[in-house]
Amino acid sequence: MKNIMMMISMLMCMFILSPLANATVIDFTGLEGEVSSPYTENGFTLTAELGDDGTAYFYAIASADESYYYYSGSETLMNDSYTTTILTATDGSMFDLTSIDLAKIYSNDDGSYSAMTITFEAFYADNTIYTYDVTTDGLEGLQTITLGEAFSNLVSVSFGAEYYQFDNITASAVPEPSSILLLFVGMGAWAAGARKKLA
Repeated sequence: MKNIMMMISMLMCMFILSPLANATVIDFTGLEGEVSSPYTENGFTLTAELGDDGTAYFYAIASADESYYYYSGSETLMNDSYTTTILTATDGSMFDLTSIDLAKIYSNDDGSYSAMTITFEAFYADNTIYTYDVTTDGLEGLQTITLGEAFSNLVSVSFGAEYYQFDNITASAVPEPSSILLLFVGMGAWAAGARKKLA
């Protein structure tokens, strides 16, 4: 009986820890051409704010578009309304944003690229906002931007600049407090069972 209880406790811990360890990558695989806003993938939703013409949509720059000079070598998404893009968890829960790949869409007239600055705004449950400006390296192709601890326990994130594309958004859901409590209960039961076995 003790062994069964210990096994159940261990399985509970593994079940709860597994989503904590696994981040989701939003990579827009299979998209091509105009993409409706909001767009949902892997439990997260991207929304383009309305443009001057009252519409909002994305455009997928896919491998089929590699003849265009703005193809970066990967399937990416651009906000074709040239407005702010908002990232949320589809179920409304809090999440962490770890990284995002960014690239400029258009090159300069001479074929070179220049740096661009994109402003990220992190929104929290207590209604505070953290603003973070990212300046790219000015090279051709995607650049991975790693975001720090400030992008944890978010309600939403907005980011925007003109003429940029993005890919490989790495995010993970934050467990509810009840899940954390269940984790500690399971670990406590496992530790108690292990102690009794040693006694």
